[in-house]
Amino acid sequence: MIFTVVLCLITLFLLYVIQKRPKNFPPGPRNWPLVGTLPVMIGQPGDNHPFNPLDRLRQKHGNLVGLFLGIQPAVLVSGYENVKEISAREDFTYRPDITVVQHKMFHYEKSGLFFVDGEKWKTQRRFTLRHLRDFGFGKQSMDHYIHSEIDILFAVFRDLMAKHPEQKETGHDFLKVLPAVAINTLWYIIAGEIHGLENEHFIRLTRLVLKFFRLGDQTSPVPIYRLLQHIPFINNNFKQQEKCGEEIMTFIQEAVVRHVDTFNENDMRDFMDVYIREMKKDSDGSFSENQLISICMDLFLAGTETTASTTTFTLRYLIKYPEIQEKVRNEIYQVVGKDRLPSTEDMPNLHYCMAVLTESMRHSGVTPSTPPKSTVKDVNFQGYNIPKGCMMIVNLRSVNMDEKHLGDPETFRPERFIGPDGKFRKDEKLMLFGSGTRICLGEPFAKNTTFIFYTSIVQNFKLEAAPYGPKPSEVILDGFTTAPEPFKMTMTALN
Repeated sequence: MIFTVVLCLITLFLLYVIQKRPKNFPPGPRNWPLVGTLPVMIGQPGDNHPFNPLDRLRQKHGNLVGLFLGIQPAVLVSGYENVKEISAREDFTYRPDITVVQHKMFHYEKSGLFFVDGEKWKTQRRFTLRHLRDFGFGKQSMDHYIHSEIDILFAVFRDLMAKHPEQKETGHDFLKVLPAVAINTLWYIIAGEIHGLENEHFIRLTRLVLKFFRLGDQTSPVPIYRLLQHIPFINNNFKQQEKCGEEIMTFIQEAVVRHVDTFNENDMRDFMDVYIREMKKDSDGSFSENQLISICMDLFLAGTETTASTTTFTLRYLIKYPEIQEKVRNEIYQVVGKDRLPSTEDMPNLHYCMAVLTESMRHSGVTPSTPPKSTVKDVNFQGYNIPKGCMMIVNLRSVNMDEKHLGDPETFRPERFIGPDGKFRKDEKLMLFGSGTRICLGEPFAKNTTFIFYTSIVQNFKLEAAPYGPKPSEVILDGFTTAPEPFKMTMTALN
């Protein structure tokens, strides 16, 4: 009995020492034993965005909030100046020690692009970006790949309308194939392959990508503590996500094996070939097959989900605001016409279309925060002490929904990006894809692809809520990124 009491007292004392708020740490909510500040980071009835709990903490404690994800210290960083500074500082370019699927599969070796740091990250990012651009990534030369996928997408739309005319009253599920089209556009550059939309395995893969993102939670302690990854119920989302990730990884590994088997030094077909060539020249092992698989995994997941969700959000806004949809269509007809699809070359002349896309990305907040940052030593930030290994949650939503700067951030108003001369006006204070050295390398691809997807759809179809079906939901789904709840709609072919 005495032994048990003493053991409990020692345990409580150790927890107190471990979880004691560091000296001069940013202010924040009460830190409870074991669970830390997690109880106040949970959503409440009436929340309309997954980030609302963190918004409340910011309003109460300020732009730097000290948190604890279990016993892991973390800081929520909000406000333009703070986000800009932390994004620019070299000592915050590191990633926390958290478990992601590819790390676990490769015996916890950090790999890929998103969750590596130091010289390895710099070398791999520089190589990846340079060679992806050679194959058209985010450039005008990629337009013909995108247009080919749009032709396929339109064929699916027309086939649905022809086979199920009765669903015009209740709505068709037109957008269920959009993620597959987004994957094909990117996968062609990475692996030189296009998969048909009738391919059941490929369609399943696209669903796994979406599920992987919806199961994500940047404030969950489970990826941080391996012990929690083995506790039933607590590890439910983690295990489901792990299963999705393993199947996606297998798909990528099979493509890498095919490329290794058919590699020809004199014929660089795609990014995988270029990387394999570098592997053969590499002497220190920094370019490896595991690293190639992880890079492809990162690009495959992020590029696909962000493009599909942003496009879907944009179409949802255009259904809700038909007058904006009509203005977009009229500008497309005036600048592009009806006989060809819009391209990246048209972007500088489609001012209102650019304003709508920018407002959609800002208002929807597909990426409310960046992947978490960390430090490898004790540092000072804005007068506060940030201990080594502290996780930094960078709140992009606080910048893109800043009431002081925008005036009416909750209002969907594309005109905020139109200058007095009637032309698109970029807002330098927005951070739609992050900022600094860790800015999302997929920004040009995501922006260009989404632009062509949404303007091409509006050019050729009128979008409406189904007269006898539910209107598109305003619900925003949580995860590593946010996404609109799936919805049905009515389309009327215009050309």
